[in-house]
Amino acid sequence: MVYSLWGFFDFYKGIEMGMMTGGLGLVFTIFAFALAVLWFFLPFAIFGTKDKLAEIIAESKKTNAELARIAAELAATRTAMAPRLPDADRPGEV
Repeated sequence: MVYSLWGFFDFYKGIEMGMMTGGLGLVFTIFAFALAVLWFFLPFAIFGTKDKLAEIIAESKKTNAELARIAAELAATRTAMAPRLPDADRPGEV
């Protein structure tokens, strides 16, 4: 093996002549390319979901407030419609 100033490329030539020329090299190259593309788009995906997550949180807070209002109204309705139990202080009622 002849060494040059670009030692890495000499090493790469050795790999290229060996196991990277067949189907395994093709699979590795496709995998590396797909990984590079996904790695490139990762920040856009993260920052793109940030606004949507804020919208979801705001809607969730609105929904929780509405559910609390409905629960309070239901509790008030149940209290108003509940049959009154006879008090021990009033002997005439059953």
